[in-house]
This record gives sequence, C-alpha cells and structure tokens, in this order.
Amino acid sequence: MRYIPNEVLDCIIEVSDEAALAALSCTSRQWRARVSCRQKWWRKRFEHQFLQSDDKESRWLRQYRRACTNRADLCSIADELQSVGDDDRLDWFGVYCNRRATEYRWRHEQYTKHRLSRTTDVRPAGLRLQSIPYVPKGSAPGDAVVASQWLLASQHSTWILEQLCWGDIEVEHMEIRKNWRSDEYLVVETSDKLDGRFFLYSWRLAALHKPPRAILADGSKRICGVDIRGSWLALVCKQSARYAVLVYDLAKDSHCSDSSGSKVHACILHATANNVLVMWAEHTKHTSGPATVSYQLWQITSNQAAPFQCQAVGKRDMSTGRYGVKPQRICDDLAILWSFGTGEPDPMSPPNLILLSIVASGTSMSLTEKWSCNAKIKRIRPLVAQNLLAVQQLDDAVMLLSLADGSKVHRTHIARWYLSGLYPLENQRVSATEKTDQQDPEEVAALGPHEDVEQVPSPTALLYYNGHTAIVFDYTNHPRQPTLKVPHT
Repeated sequence: MRYIPNEVLDCIIEVSDEAALAALSCTSRQWRARVSCRQKWWRKRFEHQFLQSDDKESRWLRQYRRACTNRADLCSIADELQSVGDDDRLDWFGVYCNRRATEYRWRHEQYTKHRLSRTTDVRPAGLRLQSIPYVPKGSAPGDAVVASQWLLASQHSTWILEQLCWGDIEVEHMEIRKNWRSDEYLVVETSDKLDGRFFLYSWRLAALHKPPRAILADGSKRICGVDIRGSWLALVCKQSARYAVLVYDLAKDSHCSDSSGSKVHACILHATANNVLVMWAEHTKHTSGPATVSYQLWQITSNQAAPFQCQAVGKRDMSTGRYGVKPQRICDDLAILWSFGTGEPDPMSPPNLILLSIVASGTSMSLTEKWSCNAKIKRIRPLVAQNLLAVQQLDDAVMLLSLADGSKVHRTHIARWYLSGLYPLENQRVSATEKTDQQDPEEVAALGPHEDVEQVPSPTALLYYNGHTAIVFDYTNHPRQPTLKVPHT
C-alpha cells in the first residue's frame, strides 16, 4: 500500500506512548511533521511530567529557551518573531524530547568533555548560554573562576574559563566566605583576614569582565544570611545588637530595609519584575533548645513609600538547633522552617522541621502548617517534581520525605539525579541503579587527590576544578536549527 489514510496515521499516534512517537518521528519527514504538530499535547505532557514548580526543572527550561532564542538571534530570524521568549513560539515536541534526552545522558554518562587549562579575558563573538561559578570558601578572590558556555556565530558552542574582575577593590588580605547565584547574577561574600570585616559584591554573569557592584562595602555589618532569586537579593545583617533585613533589586539598582531586635533568618519565596515575596523567621532564645519561633510573610516593592507589606504571620514552638530556625522555599506555595539537627530525634521535643502551605485568596495570604517532624538535618533539598524532600544528614546519608505527609519514602535515588536535579519518569526509576564508576575517572583523577577536586553542577553540565585546570562534562545537545516556530505569513 503506497498510501496510508490520514485516519490510520492518526489512530497510530493515538495509541502510541511518548517514546514510540519520538522513535516514529525519526522514520520520515511525514511522520516527523505529523507527530510534532501536536504542540498543545506535547506541552501538556511536558508540564505534567516535569513540573515547572520545581526550581531545577524550570531552570532547565530557561536554559533550553535561552539556547533556542540565541540560535534564532544568530540566524537573523529574531526580527520575524513577535516575541522570541514567548512559550507559544517553542517547539514543545523538541522541548519534551530534549528534556528526556538530557536526563538520559546524565544517567548513562554521555557527554562532551571540555578541558579548560587557563583563564581568558577574551570573550567569544557570540551569546552566553550558561555559567557555572567555582568560588570556594576560604580561597583568595583571585582564585574564583566561572566556566561559561557560549554560542558562536557558527551555531557551535564553546566553553571558556573567566576570572572575576575586582576593579580597584583591595583584595590582598581578603578571603571568600560564601557565594550565591541566579541565572543572571553572582553574589560573593568576602572577609578581611586582618580585621574580620565583611563585604558583599555582585556581578552580572554576562559581564564578569566589569568590576562588581558593592552591596556592603564599609565592613561595618556582619552578614548573617543571603538568598537570591532572579534579580532580587535578600540580605540579613547585624550591626551592634540589631538585625536588619535588606532587599535589593539588582536589575534596577534599588533597595529597601527593615529592622528587628531578634535574630532573624530570611528567604525569597517568589519574585517578579516589580516585587518580591520574602519569608523570615525569628526567635529570642539563643540556646539550641526549644523556643517560640515567629514567622512572617512580606511582600516588598522597593520603589514604594512603604515597601514592606506584611501578608501573613504565625508562631510555633520548635527545636532551634545550633544555628537557629531557617525558612526555605520549596515552591511558590510551599515553604519549610527547619533547624540543624545531629542527635537522635526525640519524639517528646518540639519539631525541627515544619512544612507550611502558602494560600492566596484574593488580596490576602495565609500560612498553614501541613506537617512537622523531628529529624537529623544538615541540609535540605526540595525535589518538587518527585513530591519529595531530600534531607541530607551529617554523614551525608539522604533521607527522602513525602511532601504530602512527611512520611519516609524508599526509592531508588542515584547521585546523578541529585546533581542535575533532573529525574526520569517513574517507570524508569524502578530499573535504574547507581553506577560504580564515575565520569571519566582517569581524567578527573589526573586533576589531583579527590579531596582537592571540587564539582559544581548545573542542570546540563558538571564542572570539576582543582584550582588550576577545569573539566566540564556537557550533557547538552543543542539542535542545529532554532526550535522556535516562525508565524505563518
């Protein structure tokens, strides 16, 4: 039969799963067009299987969209598009296939290797795709580097290693304490080794060759906590006996502040171009035992006369641990309060982990406790797309808790998923096992002893660095043509 009726083709598509359709699309141009044209269906499958409320998943999509947009710009078709960043212009079949392929490459160690032995001041003639900073604690400012992926005019990508430009800042006696980053900004905290003063600086990742913006430059305040989301920065600092919460809009170069007499920790829950939602927790007791913790939700708009507007408040008795109770974003409508815990959980003590639901109703908001527990906690990482919390303990063991009710969950959980933040579909998780060999072990081992080699991941790449040489394992496979749909004329 030379001709297959369209009704038969449609029936084949209807009864096939995503993997079969992807394979079918490779058999001919006709099948490719018929499979990929179901854009609403592919977008629905993507958003259902890879929840964009998960920060890692949304970061992967932003990187993919950036790659598509940059390729469109370099192909000189951007002028034909009404809105380059519009989701309706994305090829959602390509988005779906590339997302699954990226996780597959992580799991099966399929990558392109880039060895970067020296830093450069020469920026490629192209557009930046992503940046991975290596800014180790205790290092000299001059040792901080950023591995950046650039898209060239030839439509090929390349990686370069850049140093941070410090301009006229005196860094001879400085050391790096911490760093934070978003897609567009890098923030670094330093201290003066001679007098113990603290400083905070920010760079645009697309302009590392320019001097940083000084956020705290006089060293008079002690930095107690920093969080960054998009172009917004929330900073808690202490001067004398007072704590202050400072909120910066790095894109607009504006900021505002509020003060507290109690020890406070803050985090950013949601950010838009014009305002940011910040949660903070405070308590007056400074021991590691139980205390009454007050938590508040604030909407902040920096250019208003009264920038801080309280949206919701609550109180809860909690075990405060060694460093106090910290709020942490899970997703747009969930947050946790938690404290560092090393000993065996005591069922008679107040909890050191509480999950809060953020409910918006019209112009008002409320905070509702969903569940609480006592646990050994060193660090917490949300796995929203899996409906889980990954609780890292002091011995680096990972305990998985259900976001629904806080119960322990026993699932296959391999290191590659934890690094990338990208997980396969449920039926693929069951058969997956942790590989005993690491990526190109001989190449990584050549960098030096294991404890001297740092690794820093992004959703699509992994950077190894020993202070002299960097190796980037790149799991991307950018399409040759821009996966943006040009409107029909």
